[in-house]
Amino acid sequence: MSSIFGLINKYTFSMEIDKEIKGMQSWNLPYGKYNNKIIQSKDYYIGCCQDRINQSIDTSEPVISNNSRIYAIDALIYNRSELLEDCSVPPTVSDEQLLISYITARGLSALKNINGDFSGAIYNSEKKELTLFRDHMGIRPLFYCIENDFIAFSTDIRGLTGIQRANITLNEQWIFRSIMGYKTLGLEDTEYSNIFCVKPGTCLTIKFNNGKFDQSSIKFWELGKKKIKFNSDLQYKNNLKELITDSIKRRLDVITGDVGAELSGGLDSGVISILIHKLGRKCYYFSWSDSPDNLPYSDDDERLVIKDICDQEKITCNYRHFIPDMTMPLQNNYKICNEITTDNLSEDDFVTPPYINTIKITETSLFMNYYGIKAIFTGHGGDEGVSHRADPFEMYHSHEYFDYFKYMYARLSGQPRRLIRTIKSIRNNIASGKKSLRNPFSCPINAKGLINDVFSQEHKKDAPSKLYFNIDTKKYILTGGSRNRLDNVSLQGAFCDVRYLIPYLDYRVIDYAVSIPRQQFLKPGQNRSIFREAFKDIMPPSLYKLVEKSTTSKKNLPNDPNWYDKYLSMKNAVVSKLDEATWGKYIDFNKLRNFVNKEKPTYEESIQDIRTINCLNNLISAQQTLKKTREISLSL
Repeated sequence: MSSIFGLINKYTFSMEIDKEIKGMQSWNLPYGKYNNKIIQSKDYYIGCCQDRINQSIDTSEPVISNNSRIYAIDALIYNRSELLEDCSVPPTVSDEQLLISYITARGLSALKNINGDFSGAIYNSEKKELTLFRDHMGIRPLFYCIENDFIAFSTDIRGLTGIQRANITLNEQWIFRSIMGYKTLGLEDTEYSNIFCVKPGTCLTIKFNNGKFDQSSIKFWELGKKKIKFNSDLQYKNNLKELITDSIKRRLDVITGDVGAELSGGLDSGVISILIHKLGRKCYYFSWSDSPDNLPYSDDDERLVIKDICDQEKITCNYRHFIPDMTMPLQNNYKICNEITTDNLSEDDFVTPPYINTIKITETSLFMNYYGIKAIFTGHGGDEGVSHRADPFEMYHSHEYFDYFKYMYARLSGQPRRLIRTIKSIRNNIASGKKSLRNPFSCPINAKGLINDVFSQEHKKDAPSKLYFNIDTKKYILTGGSRNRLDNVSLQGAFCDVRYLIPYLDYRVIDYAVSIPRQQFLKPGQNRSIFREAFKDIMPPSLYKLVEKSTTSKKNLPNDPNWYDKYLSMKNAVVSKLDEATWGKYIDFNKLRNFVNKEKPTYEESIQDIRTINCLNNLISAQQTLKKTREISLSL
């Protein structure tokens, strides 16, 4: 949970930079309060805020200087023993120093051999050359910006938005996609112009050359580069089980003390929770659902699956609002970098990028922090690749034509005119699949009914045309599909002094999952097949047979008699922050006024209105973050 940051100026600093340094350090400080350091010279500063998650290994200097090179590393390594064999360093050396020693001996291309969550910066002060890198799947965030006279990088994006002299504005492509409900931005773009992510599995080098900054990059690892073929289904299944179990064990081995895990009632979190217990580790389990003590069970309730898991393993799941002071997680925890001490915080005091699932993730983090837990296992990345929800069209799309026909034929077993029915079914499935790849996918959280028509036409080309989620897992991930929670869990974990561990995005696990034949995920009558079969022997029947996990417990939530007053309050609060001078280019304010003044909707109709409100709030959050980070950084 460490963070790194820095800025390299083209020329000797001609201004007071103490405030700028303190600003970047303040935004990164929540990621690592154990130790921090800044190395500063006449034309650069590089810093690290370091955490200590494993008490059995040493910690080094947070920023390491070696001749003309300065290293700032954020690393949690899961294959230490393998790397130690290649390096002449003590076995208790820090992960940061181990990574530096390894790449010094083997070169940056050897990053492909490091199993861990990491990001890093290496600055060669003689050559004025900065190299930034991130782990294979981008578990650890790392943002950068390039201006005419400086380059800067930061684990926390707010470290960059807070730089006064940076030319940063809201990214209009992001505004358009957010309004339309097109959620992914890819692997590099962000909500802000001129701020980018370092691509996962990549080393980015930026060098001062003939009065300008030149960029070059090399990929040290590529997802799904080689297809995997075995002779039997059993071998595919056993390999998946072995890889996932090893991934979880490796992560348990580097954490001292108890651990935590999300337990939602779905396949992904369920398997992780069961394996943690079977591996003999004490774990605190947490669900976002309401406790059965407060809300009765409903049909197909996800908590019934949680109960079966707990009964089988003899463990206890803790439900949301378990701790009284968790009911207002924002006010409890979003005091900005410990700089604001007043207890009378309003929403305008929060500086939170527009991430998804923020409240839920904060509740999990707060619960674990309350019990002194430093690491939380999450099932993120499962259904995006490892326990993949497949569409039959995927086999056709992947040119597995024989397996595709076999599957479509087998699922009509026992029906009359089976061959003709199969051909018709194939024709319909292909037509449906191709249509899904032509039409842009829009998630329910959108405000497309309010978009300015001129702005919409200008950005029509920015509409992503394909949703690869259940058709092409590799493309889904490479277009940003796994990124949607990674930046958020890093930030929310930092606020609560915890780190999220994501075993399904271990590069060996996810690479295996996207490289095996697609027919392994879909058998007649069973989706997510290989994952179910791999862990069938440890799953309770309700988990093994689970078709679709959703929070069905909400069926029993009574309608709030004050819902309309709360709905109006929420709508008016958000809309009042949309300044027409700023947002008129993007939002049609005549449509917005009609939205504000519309007749009272039914409770069911209000749900989509609230989704529209949430979309508008995301826009405001991005604007607020840019404005507030600069105000706060200036005041430090």
